[in-house]
Amino acid sequence: MAAIDIGPGASNLGGISPATYTCIDLTNPANDTGTLTSFETFMATDGTGVKLGTFYGSSTTWTNRDYETIGNVTSGSKQTFTGKSCEVQTGDYIGRYAATGNQSAKSTGAGMKYIAGDKFGAGQVGGYTSEAAFEQALYATGETDGGWSHITKVDGVTASGAAKKDGIAVGSVAKINGVAV
Repeated sequence: MAAIDIGPGASNLGGISPATYTCIDLTNPANDTGTLTSFETFMATDGTGVKLGTFYGSSTTWTNRDYETIGNVTSGSKQTFTGKSCEVQTGDYIGRYAATGNQSAKSTGAGMKYIAGDKFGAGQVGGYTSEAAFEQALYATGETDGGWSHITKVDGVTASGAAKKDGIAVGSVAKINGVAV
């Protein structure tokens, strides 16, 4: 399995991105498809109701692919949250929401999309506004799915109807290493 990373990094950036907005950072899209297991954030002020996750879309319409509810986040240093399981696909962007508390941010970078309110789990949502040069203190890492969704043969045996459900390969594979499955 290969490493996945998404987001610009989590450090004190000197500025703020306010609470009560869903914000998608356009710096460093996901480099692969798989599962994010660790999130990092740097809050400028203590945050509550914090959610972090993945988004895809374009222009003013974006969809939350998956997310983790982090809850309360202490400000003043990078905070890391491990043991997570957040779906990500190549090209997705990292996003956040906080009910209270300001995210550390700066007015340089690849930009962001933002909209008032919590849009995590809301499906496709239009009406996002663009900020041309902006970066938030967000970062996540994980691992690829191991390529199961791309396997068509195992030990020379064709896998008919192979698919993936909840990260597990399913389908009709006659044998793996000589063992019937």
